[in-house]
Amino acid sequence: MAALREAIKSTAKFVPGVGAYEQGAGLFDVQAAFHRLQDNVSPVSVTASVPVNTVLGGQLKPTANVGVGIYDHEGVTPGKAYTRTYTLTRTSGPNRNTRYDVQWTGNDGTFRSAGSVVLPLNKPVSFEVKVNPRSAGIHSAVLKVAGTSLLTMNTVVAVTDFAQANAYTLSNNASVGRNESTSVFVRVPAGASALKVDMAASTGQIRFLRNDPSGVPLDSNTSTNCYSPDAGAGCAGGSPISRTVVNPMPGVWEIAVESRRTSDALHTPFTITSSLIGTKISPDPDTIASATLGVPVAREYSVANQLAAFTGKLVGGTLGSRATSRPTIATGDVQKIDVTVPAGMSSFSAKIGNPADRGADLDMIVYDCTSGACVQAGTSGGSTAEEQVTIANPAAGHWQVEIDGFDVPAGTTAYDYSDIYVSPSLGSVAVNDSNAGRASGSTWVVPGTVTALAAPGAGRVLVGELHLVAEDGSVVGRSSVVVQSVS
Repeated sequence: MAALREAIKSTAKFVPGVGAYEQGAGLFDVQAAFHRLQDNVSPVSVTASVPVNTVLGGQLKPTANVGVGIYDHEGVTPGKAYTRTYTLTRTSGPNRNTRYDVQWTGNDGTFRSAGSVVLPLNKPVSFEVKVNPRSAGIHSAVLKVAGTSLLTMNTVVAVTDFAQANAYTLSNNASVGRNESTSVFVRVPAGASALKVDMAASTGQIRFLRNDPSGVPLDSNTSTNCYSPDAGAGCAGGSPISRTVVNPMPGVWEIAVESRRTSDALHTPFTITSSLIGTKISPDPDTIASATLGVPVAREYSVANQLAAFTGKLVGGTLGSRATSRPTIATGDVQKIDVTVPAGMSSFSAKIGNPADRGADLDMIVYDCTSGACVQAGTSGGSTAEEQVTIANPAAGHWQVEIDGFDVPAGTTAYDYSDIYVSPSLGSVAVNDSNAGRASGSTWVVPGTVTALAAPGAGRVLVGELHLVAEDGSVVGRSSVVVQSVS
């Protein structure tokens, strides 16, 4: 098997104009690989290790944040050079120092190194690679140590930072071909309250899809979802041309732009405009130790806009009754949580996430047991542990939430669980604010009241949310209100 793998990789034809990260060693040449295999060539074995920078690097085995090739998805800026140091170890061949040529394929000048390396037998050697991407985007190349088995992929993602100088807004102009895709990358620092993405295109039928720094998609990639013009599925979570994610994960986000195979334009020019919004609502959470049923509690909220300018206002909402826990689950386990939902609730939601084992895949099923028999009412079963099910206008009575430990690489993992039912009959958070331009660095104060109308139930608390809503309806910030007890 090793000989077959070496024959295929060593004879592959690299395709010009296609990134190394897209094609690997190149196009499979069956005839050349077959002849190489017949030659019975046995190149010496060389192992490689090098630090990597990605939010998932901690899951790498056997050593966290160390891979077999350079992969820096985080921390790379156009025009800022740095050095990565490989550790190379030759594990077969002659028992003497031997010099080998080093070759780069698909390199656009981002990677520079010595043209050869001397490798003794079974002794690790440091090999430096200078990395200097000149432009934003993906830069990749294949590193080969000639005459050995070593062939590694090297990829970095260079990203221009949001800054005061660009008003915390970045615009990318490009074009995408029919039935093709391209990507824009933006770096979200810790503490940002929202990432707003807008797309403009005058022709064709295209869409954008957002992937967080761990690679988890925020938008469905079904064949008709979120296209502009609409392809039939609409666009959940916003519109085809504008969507906002609140409290985005810090790191480099990918915004993939795709042209539909039925697009009326062969090539579609587009502009992606990304805005980093940093708002702060204080206090957060607003904790009220005790409230009297039916008596409004006067509150005051300070709101600050620290990053991109926008037009918007602070709005209140309805109170809900929430329960929280942090259980532990193992692979194959099924956990069931019983919830009694009162009459008149406008929604019931169950949510899990934040697993201790970041590679865990947990699924959730919500059952309506109000008729006596438990009937499936909703499911959430993605490839991660971040799942949520919301039921509108739930029937009063017994509901059951089932958590399935589909795959837990660590064996067991703790995770966050919460459920909440919401109704105006439980109370409200009301504020007095109006739409206005919010310049970067501005602050304003909003008066409000919190009114509890019913007890939350045993083991539960009343909670509410304040939303900072932009003029187009997108939520660009939020904070919570917690009423610890009512009387």
